[in-house]
Amino acid sequence: LRARDSAAAAEALWACTVVQPERVECHWELGWAHWLAGDWAKVVAAWEQVEKRAPAHAELAEKLAEARSQLA
Repeated sequence: LRARDSAAAAEALWACTVVQPERVECHWELGWAHWLAGDWAKVVAAWEQVEKRAPAHAELAEKLAEARSQLA
């Protein structure tokens, strides 16, 4: 993500969610990779996984609401 290569980041982070599906940070960072690409449906999907696993995650409520508003 630091290199702003959202496609490469999304690929690596997706792999992380497959190998370690309970690892919240993989889903959180995957959402940011999709955010950089402007793929709001995938942002929401990734962050809904965070919501299921860690509903009190810092910034989740605010950022998930913002991403959902982009879908409208």
